[in-house]
Amino acid sequence: MEEAIALTWSTMTARLKNLRLGAIFSLTSILIMILVAIVFRTWWVLAGLPALILSGSLFMYREQKILFAWEDRVLALWGDSDLCMGIFAQTMANHPHALNKSLRSLVAPLPENTDYLVPSMDRIKTYRWLFWTRSLLQETRFLRAAAFNFILACLPVCLWYVWRGGWPWLLLGLSPICALPLAESLVTGWGRRRWEKRVAGLGAWDAEGLPDLGKRLEAMDWSRVPKGWREWMPGKLAGYSKAGDPS
Repeated sequence: MEEAIALTWSTMTARLKNLRLGAIFSLTSILIMILVAIVFRTWWVLAGLPALILSGSLFMYREQKILFAWEDRVLALWGDSDLCMGIFAQTMANHPHALNKSLRSLVAPLPENTDYLVPSMDRIKTYRWLFWTRSLLQETRFLRAAAFNFILACLPVCLWYVWRGGWPWLLLGLSPICALPLAESLVTGWGRRRWEKRVAGLGAWDAEGLPDLGKRLEAMDWSRVPKGWREWMPGKLAGYSKAGDPS
């Protein structure tokens, strides 16, 4: 359990550093844009909006990756070390630290372990499958929203350029909107392939060891993800069993 505790503190430190760096960079970028607009009096300052949105999205995405890496590692330690999930979660949640609320939110998604016993490896693999599914849904929603906001931020400078150049440049002004479906397709396809690769790495296991698996899946937020995923993911899970290989 020492490794999980040390990992938690290093994760909290990484989150604080990322937050500080993101705040400093964003505030500096905004101040630079304001100064450019005042000193040079040019509409080209609008070109800074996409860069600002992109940088903010990158820092938020890094925050998300830090959290996902921590939870993935903690679940990997469960069953392969002396980690007791119930004791670990309670220790972190009740720790008298200045960032106690952040610690509570960090350990909140971890599996319940009220009996303090290490479950079977099949159940642990199912918990990891649930985590990868939940993280994929969250990441997909975030990346689709980031792509939409970035393209939306490109519109002002594109439309201003169209206004200066005339109607022949209208296609350039509308190009960000046309690029949105392509960006969403790339995001969802990349996430799906990575999810399949991770799940395949678990090998075959029996997911029936978790009786409320269906309720847990229903409780997930399936909004703003491809509609077919809600049927495709549970169907993919059905192919993983001790009787055969995943298909």
